[in-house]
Amino acid sequence: KNPEDNHEFKEFCTVGGGATAAAGAGAEAEFRIQFENGKFYIRAKAGVVCGVGATGTLEYEVNADLIWEFVQFVYHKVKDLKQDYALLIEDDAYRYFCVGLAWYARHENSDLNVAYENIQERVDWWYSNEYNQRDIPSLITQLNTENQIAKFAPSPVRGRLIEILRLAAEEAHKTGNEELLIQCESALLTLLNHLQSRGADYGVMLRSMTLDGSVIAEAEGEQKLAALGDSCPRVVAWLSNKDSSLPQYAAINTPVRSYDIA
Repeated sequence: KNPEDNHEFKEFCTVGGGATAAAGAGAEAEFRIQFENGKFYIRAKAGVVCGVGATGTLEYEVNADLIWEFVQFVYHKVKDLKQDYALLIEDDAYRYFCVGLAWYARHENSDLNVAYENIQERVDWWYSNEYNQRDIPSLITQLNTENQIAKFAPSPVRGRLIEILRLAAEEAHKTGNEELLIQCESALLTLLNHLQSRGADYGVMLRSMTLDGSVIAEAEGEQKLAALGDSCPRVVAWLSNKDSSLPQYAAINTPVRSYDIA
């Protein structure tokens, strides 16, 4: 059931014979999400779908036309599992899931499915330590107009995008580009305000604030945000107010909300 749509069952994949599978069809332990040849698949025990006594495994292929329903499903499940994604999705599949979304966020008018069709190119970028100032306008536009990114970006993606915008804000401050600086600060706050907890969601985001896919200490991520004091004071205000405004644990099975802390 999709918390974003009044807990209605939302189909996002198909199984053999034209049957359909819906978000919320079974418990996490019965699912394994995998990625093969540019597509996501769910392998589930037959008993979950067909009832007690059924044996074997059913394979579901995520429908390209319903990719955002799948994104919402994975986002909510991982959030509700306090970021312990390995209970739901294989390591490689989750990495590809995040990499594709991060690439999509940087490309205005792009198609998320295209990101997954050429996933190895996206993975190369993820680990490349690449920062391209020309990507910033598209990223800002995406965050201003494509609400799905701000709401459903997994914490590793949120951390990566925040790092890109942080660097852009610092550069805009140094060069006196006030218009770009304001846009960067607004985009940073959009990403930060859609965090759902100051616990696991925030921690993974902080550890993911790099350009090469590496993991840093949470304290280092917070220091990067705090260093924006001169250029993005509202971001620093968010940092100061988050403990009193964000819950320690994300609410389970509820729609994503914006906390509008700063």
